[in-house]
Amino acid sequence: MTGALQRPARSRGSGWASLSLVLIFSLSLLIGGWWWVGVVATPRPPQPGDQAPEVALPTALGGTERLSQHRGSVVVLSFLDLGSAGSSTAADRTRGQLVMLKSLSTQHHDAPLAILTVDASGITWPVADDARINYTYDHQLTFPLLVDDQLRTTRRYGVVAAPTTLLIDRDGNIVRRWETMTNPADLMLSVDALLP
Repeated sequence: MTGALQRPARSRGSGWASLSLVLIFSLSLLIGGWWWVGVVATPRPPQPGDQAPEVALPTALGGTERLSQHRGSVVVLSFLDLGSAGSSTAADRTRGQLVMLKSLSTQHHDAPLAILTVDASGITWPVADDARINYTYDHQLTFPLLVDDQLRTTRRYGVVAAPTTLLIDRDGNIVRRWETMTNPADLMLSVDALLP
């Protein structure tokens, strides 16, 4: 039979290959859909203009510190990474942030200003309790170092890298948010603008 159209021969694996491609495509859509739901369902981190969520954490030296204890004062809330390696860039940023916060504390020691630091080292590498105590004394911190081992507060504030610092007014509203080491002049001017 010449001139008759013949059906091309199918290879044995082509049906399975097509089915495999459909399954892979469907699975990627499913995973991508769950990822998208996760992104959409993730709450927006608190931003300037928002009320600051409550912070209630143990301190490195014992006791519990609450953000609400400082209502009526300007609050600088800084998330630090004490778990970064000693000479890393993250460690340098944490040390630099601490120097700046200590200077701010000294300059405004009589003002209604509270400085709270949160060890968010679980982001990179957890720190032992005795290391936090030593850190407090070695760096002569004059403000509390709060411990967030479970990272609940860190996540509630949307912190993904340290340092992250928030400036909170006397009514508990977030005024500024810095996602990296804070510019000293910018922080000083912002704090001064809120103090009486």
